[in-house]
Amino acid sequence: MQPNFMKKSSLLYIASTFFSLFFWCCTNPTLKNQNDIGIKLMAQHKYNIAIDTFSYIISKNKLYFSAYFNRAICYSNIEKSQEAIKDLSWILKHQTNNEEAYLNRGILYENQKLYSKAIQDYSSCIKINPQNKDAFQYKGICNYYLKNYKRAIRNYNQAILLGSISSGIFYNKAVAFDCLKQYNDAIIFYSKAIEIDKNLTRAYYARAIASLNLQSTKSAINDLKTAAKQGDLKAVKLLQDIQK
Repeated sequence: MQPNFMKKSSLLYIASTFFSLFFWCCTNPTLKNQNDIGIKLMAQHKYNIAIDTFSYIISKNKLYFSAYFNRAICYSNIEKSQEAIKDLSWILKHQTNNEEAYLNRGILYENQKLYSKAIQDYSSCIKINPQNKDAFQYKGICNYYLKNYKRAIRNYNQAILLGSISSGIFYNKAVAFDCLKQYNDAIIFYSKAIEIDKNLTRAYYARAIASLNLQSTKSAINDLKTAAKQGDLKAVKLLQDIQK
């Protein structure tokens, strides 16, 4: 099984930050107006024009930090991750305690499958703010991909304690238990995911597989029937094989 919602949650997070100008910047009204224009262009998904706007600001003031951050988000949305990472790294060179820059650079590394680098950034983010539940959750996903399943579960647990309650995180935790062959625990958390999202088809299918590993054929069949009704072709085939 694979973790759920990783790419979606990462993109939503990085896209949601561009309206927040939490960096120090020059109060030059002309540059501020340009920055506001760039933000509006971002909201309209006109990322290339927005990049030109933020680049102009930076050419006039090398320390206009929000322009670097906003430009990084534009780059990420047009799949120019290296340019985005470069801008975020520039910020972190000058603002070593910038929580959001670490978090978002970690997201970019994660999406490039550079999981060890992503974990380093998420860890830096957590060091700055031990209450950052997103950093714990994303760190858990990276640890999963590095096959550090027990660490992943600890990361998910911390995120949950901090209030990250979603079908995705419970599903991810169940997947990690599955990989450890702790099927009873996996079933518990697949069930929690299903309680939150009755239409989470992959959780029914995964719970069915865990049940089969525990020789609970009746429970597995019930879950496979539900997954099949929701359009899971793998569930349809497996159900046919079981009922032959």
